[in-house]
Amino acid sequence: MIELILSGTPVPAARPRVTRFRTYNPKQKEMQRIKNEISSIFGREPLTCPLAVYFRFFMQIPRSLSKTKREYLASGPCTKRPDIDNLLKMYLDAMNELVYKDDSQIYSVDSIKVYSFEPRVEIGIVEYPKEGFFYGKTK
Repeated sequence: MIELILSGTPVPAARPRVTRFRTYNPKQKEMQRIKNEISSIFGREPLTCPLAVYFRFFMQIPRSLSKTKREYLASGPCTKRPDIDNLLKMYLDAMNELVYKDDSQIYSVDSIKVYSFEPRVEIGIVEYPKEGFFYGKTK
């Protein structure tokens, strides 16, 4: 399994904004920062086999809560915004062409969003076996 740990608060994908004069992506700078961090960690050719991807989004616990509530929430489920599907979209798009050639290679995605004192994103990538039924060899 390949593991990537990205520091910082998880960033959700945003819909493109349209004005009278242009269309732009408000999260373009964050996307580029994530891509740079992924390429520095991964540092090899994109994978070409089928992949299962596992995400763990660790969200910052709100500072406005009391110390008791903050400790209670640590490692507990986060049901506040941003939505988990927008988080997935941002990181799957960022890994496209860096970690894998095309996102159509992904056959399974599993994700969890929890609170943490240390916000980060942990990504696990499992390559489908190169031998077996789908590749013409059986054991």
